[in-house]
Amino acid sequence: MGDPETWQQEQISLAYVSAVATHAGCTIAAWNVDKDGVDVTLKRNHITVDLQMKCTHAATLLSDGQTYSFSLDAPTYNKLRDPYRSSAGFLGLVVVERDLDDWLVHSQQDLLMRCSGYWARVQDLPNPGNVDSKTLHLPKSQRIDSLGIDEMFDYAFKRLFPNAPEGDFK
Repeated sequence: MGDPETWQQEQISLAYVSAVATHAGCTIAAWNVDKDGVDVTLKRNHITVDLQMKCTHAATLLSDGQTYSFSLDAPTYNKLRDPYRSSAGFLGLVVVERDLDDWLVHSQQDLLMRCSGYWARVQDLPNPGNVDSKTLHLPKSQRIDSLGIDEMFDYAFKRLFPNAPEGDFK
C-alpha cells in the first residue's frame, strides 16, 4: 500500500490507545472536534485524563537511543498544559512503520498491531513563550500500556487531591 495518509495515522493512534485503555480498565470518550487539543479522554474511578494523540513513521530518536523527540504546535501545547484544566493533559505518540501494510498482521486467531505508543505529561509545564511549537521528550520507558496509564491516572489524582493519603485512588 505504501505511505500512509494523515487520516490513517490518526485512526491507528486512536485504535492503539483504545485497545490499551480498554485493557487497563478505562472507558474512552473520543471527540469529533479537536477544539480543546484533546483526541480522547480516558476515565477510571471518576478521574479523567486527556490525550492528544499523534502518529509518525519518522520518529526522531535522541542520541541516548531511549528518548523520542516530538514537536507539538504551541496552541495545542498550551491547551494541554493549562493549569485550569479539570483533566490532566498528556501527549500520546504512536510510532509505526512507514509502510501501511506493516502496521497490522491478521490471522484467524490474532490481530497484531505492529506499533508502539509513548506518552509525555504536558499538564502544568511552563509557558513556552512566543514560539510556534514546543519540543517534547517521550522516553521509551513511558509506554502507553497499562502501567503507563496507571501513571497518568496517579498524576491526575494527585493533582486534584494533593492532600489525599497515598493509595486512596486505587
